[in-house]
Amino acid sequence: MHDFNGTLAQCDFVQNNEHCNDTDGYFNYVEILYCDFGGTLAPLAIFIYALWLIVLFIGLGESADSYFCPNLAIISKTLRLSQNIAGVTILAFGNGAPDIFSALASVQQARPELLLGGLFGAGIFVTTAVAGSVCLSTPFKLMERPFLRDVAFYIAAGFWAYCIFHKGEITLGDSLGFLGLYVVYIITVIVGRIINQKLRRNVETGDQNDLIDNNSVQTFEDPEENPDGPPYISWIRPESISGSGASDQIDAESNSVVQPKVWNDFLDKMNPLKEWSQSSKFKKLWLVVKSPVALVLTLTIPVVSLEEENQGWSQYLHAFQIALSGLTITFFGQFWGIQVLSFELWQFMLVLSLLSSLLFLIMSEPEKPPKWQPILAFVGFVISVGWIYLIANEIVSLLKAVGIQFGISDAILGLTVLAWGNSIGDMVADIAIAKQGYPRMGFSACFGGPLFNLLLGIGLPFTIQLVKNGGNPITFDNSTNSKMVQVLSASLGVALIVNFVLFPVTKFKANKVHGFILVVLYIILLTTSIVIEFSQ
Repeated sequence: MHDFNGTLAQCDFVQNNEHCNDTDGYFNYVEILYCDFGGTLAPLAIFIYALWLIVLFIGLGESADSYFCPNLAIISKTLRLSQNIAGVTILAFGNGAPDIFSALASVQQARPELLLGGLFGAGIFVTTAVAGSVCLSTPFKLMERPFLRDVAFYIAAGFWAYCIFHKGEITLGDSLGFLGLYVVYIITVIVGRIINQKLRRNVETGDQNDLIDNNSVQTFEDPEENPDGPPYISWIRPESISGSGASDQIDAESNSVVQPKVWNDFLDKMNPLKEWSQSSKFKKLWLVVKSPVALVLTLTIPVVSLEEENQGWSQYLHAFQIALSGLTITFFGQFWGIQVLSFELWQFMLVLSLLSSLLFLIMSEPEKPPKWQPILAFVGFVISVGWIYLIANEIVSLLKAVGIQFGISDAILGLTVLAWGNSIGDMVADIAIAKQGYPRMGFSACFGGPLFNLLLGIGLPFTIQLVKNGGNPITFDNSTNSKMVQVLSASLGVALIVNFVLFPVTKFKANKVHGFILVVLYIILLTTSIVIEFSQ
């Protein structure tokens, strides 16, 4: 690209190059950069792209945290999954959705180096910088067995990923192997907890004089079930914990009050700034920044939440969301121009969704949620998946243009921009929960979460792509990108081994010294990777 002199020559090359036009996003960011903002306007394009990238990352985190995860929790409850199974499967998938869908988009766009760079980069960042920040916040003692289990599985998965790139191809057996390792991990977690609970039960009912002090039996708990206290509530969209006031009460003798309350509830749920009055200055700024994205998502994604009154029931809002669902699905799939009978698909979907919305209003009541309310969680799950995947595709397409403009490899983009964008929420959340007095919970998430993302982030996208290709192996270029991913693999290995050795030596007691070591380690690994990138 940079061998061509002049804006017209570069634009002509972009428009006639298949690789530059190969994008699954709504916009061809490479063509926009070199054809619409070529030459002296390129810095303006980069500035606009940076702002748009921030919006996309906000949308990715918001759609996963405030819409995808609550619906998954309801689905888990509806399917009557145990806490153990739900925690390491459906709910873990909800927490790792941004990384997994970014990985899926990377493979779909034939950019596996960006996938592995993002997964390794996020792993390095979370297991060093984030874990170190948790240690800096307050001293605490780790949960030994879960920590060693997660780090051991993580080292095995990271080494396997390194071997795949070292041989230059991934087969269907390799990708299925990652999914198989994930299944083994789930079995290990569940069986380990069952054995641990039985041992504790035996301790409580056995010879108390030989095992534990009698007075401690009453307060003895399983640290894995609730290691530090109440469950963590996300920082991205904090829910109000204040009780409903007198203004929410309805005069039973006056039916005229019912309709205004319903409309007020509808408008309140649509308002992205409803928490303004009880928010700090920083949170008010965050509410303003994310409000356009939150409004669009609220109008299109039904949410059933365990944390809200009546599980978030709002008849009018849900009816509006259902009415837009047809157009939303058409937008996700870019199905414009397709004919169904004598109509275009978007027209057919609009009529169908409007009829569904009307039927919904007839079959439900404004203030009493129906027994079939969990069905809305499944609808919201599907639509939120569509949003997450759409936004992930846009992020990957945009990073492609940035990489071409600055000559940066996908591996480094994954290590920095993609990893930071997908992990900054984890960092804020883990540090916040640690400062609230639950450091073990935040520290455990620094290893269990990235491990889950690595196993499914490689296993799921590559399995889907390999099945589409008829099982033919996917090969990787023996280029700078592949070499950089190997550097990142080594960096991740160093980060995990340091953790694996450091904490057992200190008897699993974390303090500020450990935090300082991990943060400095991240700076060293990041600097080394960037130096190697630009020295080639």
